[in-house]
Amino acid sequence: NLLLFHCLWLWSDSFGYILSFHFDFYTVSQIHEYTCSYQFCLYLNHAGSNKAFSFSYTNTNRDELHVFEAAIDLLSYMTILKENNENFVTKNYLSLAGANNQANGDIPIFLKSFLSRHPNIKTIVFHLDNDEVGTSATTYMMNRLKNKYHYIDQHSTKYKDVNEELQEMKKGSIVKLNPIEK
Repeated sequence: NLLLFHCLWLWSDSFGYILSFHFDFYTVSQIHEYTCSYQFCLYLNHAGSNKAFSFSYTNTNRDELHVFEAAIDLLSYMTILKENNENFVTKNYLSLAGANNQANGDIPIFLKSFLSRHPNIKTIVFHLDNDEVGTSATTYMMNRLKNKYHYIDQHSTKYKDVNEELQEMKKGSIVKLNPIEK
């Protein structure tokens, strides 16, 4: 039994004007209370979307940015913090909407744009996937940003990504996300 899920992600500015949106399509083979097994994922960006904006949460009073490969990982991280009674709204978060977008030799436009709009950022914590694409993209971005920012690679070492870490936490396999070491 396969189920099909659709998700529409909208990004708007502070005035409520839609800047960017894309669709995610998932086919799911197993669903449990907090977990599901994905068989197929498809991401489609709308042709008129402004590529400088991606799914994010901003707290202008903080100088630390947490970067994720996908919006679901960002939301999973916030959920883990909440489940551990940590104040998740005190941080800055950004989804790159994929890690395989360094074709032009620069950092992803989502990150570049976020950093230019938020000059208060001093530290970047990378939570990209624990696979070849995620780890190589993290290394690439850290090398490109090392002269301007302090950075931390905090990808999951035991699971594929933060969402899988949340799933294991909900099953009771793990209790807490690894704390950030500075």
